[in-house]
Amino acid sequence: MTPSTAHTSLPVRIAATRAETLDRAVGELVDGLGAGPFPVVLLFSSPRYPPEDLVPRLARAIDAPIAGCTSAGEIGPGGLVTGGAVAVALPAGGVTAQVFAAENARHLDLGLFDGWREQLGGAAPSGAAAGRGGDLGLVLADGLCRREEHLVAALHDRFRPMRLVGASAGDDSRYEQTVVFAGDRVLPGGLVFVALELGGIPFRTFRLQDIRPLTEPLVITGARVEERQVVEIEGRPAAEVFAELAGGPPEGPDDARIRSFSLMVTIGGEEYIRSVRRVLDDGSLELHSAIDEGVVVRIGRSDDTTVGLRRLVESLERNAERPDLVLCFDCLHRRWELERQGRLDQASELLRALPVVGFTTYGEIVDSLHVNQTLTGVLIGGSVRGEPA
Repeated sequence: MTPSTAHTSLPVRIAATRAETLDRAVGELVDGLGAGPFPVVLLFSSPRYPPEDLVPRLARAIDAPIAGCTSAGEIGPGGLVTGGAVAVALPAGGVTAQVFAAENARHLDLGLFDGWREQLGGAAPSGAAAGRGGDLGLVLADGLCRREEHLVAALHDRFRPMRLVGASAGDDSRYEQTVVFAGDRVLPGGLVFVALELGGIPFRTFRLQDIRPLTEPLVITGARVEERQVVEIEGRPAAEVFAELAGGPPEGPDDARIRSFSLMVTIGGEEYIRSVRRVLDDGSLELHSAIDEGVVVRIGRSDDTTVGLRRLVESLERNAERPDLVLCFDCLHRRWELERQGRLDQASELLRALPVVGFTTYGEIVDSLHVNQTLTGVLIGGSVRGEPA
């Protein structure tokens, strides 16, 4: 199995805005994208632009289905920003897209995905040829549903060998309500799935994380699984264990010292992150992703959250890989860590070297997994060496 190395141009159009008014924001996005037609426009926006106004207006102005969500920050030509919106239009021609959407991701019947699969030509979960139902799937889920693991695993099972990327929607760090977009509809608490057929254009997914372990393996001895809460680690209150590393007990639910440490779990021989959302009054920790009793973890922290991104950019330059588009989904905790480390400008500079579109998330999606404190995404087109055939 060898990667595709064919150079195939993908003439995408990227637009971004941080306009003070909705009227100006819509105008700048439409001017940047053009009128279409396009197979799909991906839109990631701060909720300060009311989605119920923004999305229908863009849908009327642009000949394309819209798919996207609200964000906790935006990634685009300006690097890492907040309070704006960013969009990308994929070109008509070889690329096709089908947008599926559902309300109420928290209580969604997973059998709905069987119908979506049938609409894509009955792509079998047991190993149909890539491209039969699509090459690449983009998943955008309610970031407060606490169910992304189940949703992503079910989608992966039904649509494999399609590669999946995506993220949990945000709401400018309010943790009140996240919204997904599909066509001209806005769906609070919903789910969007975009099946992309790239017509032979090469692509490659990636996952970056910069956490190093600080402890020996530890066992989760108490958890409230449905709430994603760790009650005890090695028989002790979870926040107490974290406090020993942070230099003292938590000063409140949003104590950045405690939240700067994360749990590391090993799945299939690889390490994945479970970030702390907040500290609870009873000494428990609420996480952004799934956890269970009996799971073995290590506690880790990042010293430099630009390392993985810098290596990615350097690798692309070294191998003369110049993508036409980089879709990026970057965890809110990574942004907080960049701010703590004073490296936010460095990360923005690295991202500006790429044709990047994405957003700051409440969790990231890669194939069958929902993870935290990672930068996930996909390199598309240009001289990118694609996924193995």
